[in-house]
Amino acid sequence: MKKQSRRSSAMKSARSKGNVPSSPDRGVPEHLSVFFSRQDPRFDVIFEAVDALPIDDTHCHLITDQDAVTTPQRFLERISLTGFPIPRYFPDGVYVSWLNGDEKTKYDLNKTFDIQNKVDGITANIAESIFIKFLVKELASYLGCRPTLNEVIEARNERGSDYWSYVNGLFRDTKYKNIMLETGVLDGRGPEAISLFEDAILPCQSYRISRIEQVQGELFGLDISFDEFEDRYIKRLHEILDGNGNFGKPSYGMKSYLLPDIGLIRPLYERRPAELSWQALRKSYDSRNNLDREESAQVTKDLCRYTFTLALEECLKRNRPIVTAVILL
Repeated sequence: MKKQSRRSSAMKSARSKGNVPSSPDRGVPEHLSVFFSRQDPRFDVIFEAVDALPIDDTHCHLITDQDAVTTPQRFLERISLTGFPIPRYFPDGVYVSWLNGDEKTKYDLNKTFDIQNKVDGITANIAESIFIKFLVKELASYLGCRPTLNEVIEARNERGSDYWSYVNGLFRDTKYKNIMLETGVLDGRGPEAISLFEDAILPCQSYRISRIEQVQGELFGLDISFDEFEDRYIKRLHEILDGNGNFGKPSYGMKSYLLPDIGLIRPLYERRPAELSWQALRKSYDSRNNLDREESAQVTKDLCRYTFTLALEECLKRNRPIVTAVILL
């Protein structure tokens, strides 16, 4: 790539002269000039070697074309979902109804829940984060525009009519070689969207991983015995890991996101605590929406520890990874 070849040639030239090149000689973006100017000459050798390596990403989410054309604030809202789950600031469905509603719906919901003010606060905060500031500068360098959010989004939107070419260009520019695609977050889309994304990023290869919580979601609402639940859960794991149970393709591992709900966990091998947790879930299932997050998590804590442990064991048997947002004790 042009940017990387300029860096490499400048570094080789500088090393042959026995000095540390200035940032213009290196051909590095202006926002990285101070960082580069303070490095030991040996850093160039390490950087050049690492910069040439392809990237294997062990945890990716689906990209869809719903953000092919966007606005600066909506861009920040979408990015902020990792740190600020905006819909959870309001009762179920309120934020989505406000986002997609007509003017009257927006006005009425905003009057009741003060949505716009909260969204403005969230996006204003994340816009000042180091991550966004660096991202804007990197995208500006890639898109060939001034490093402001408004101009970056404008330049990005110009590519929205051929959005998948834009996405493919990003993957090629960063030298992505392989990704592990977690199919538990699909933006309401299905297998067609997954296949479209996987085709769009070629030659980068996608290896799907399934989310434990998806399997739980399929089974937690069933009024069945714990024995039958356990049997169905294990069979579903086998289908996912050994068959084509991940939207028509096999899974190369599993993912779980337990930390926000139950905190530090220890694998649970005993069935009895999980069975009691399952019985408590059956008694409280219809009223779970009335429980706060902590109360709801306590009901299923041992059950989730047990299902996580079963998935962990199945992955270990197959030498497959399990990507976790948990801290194991």
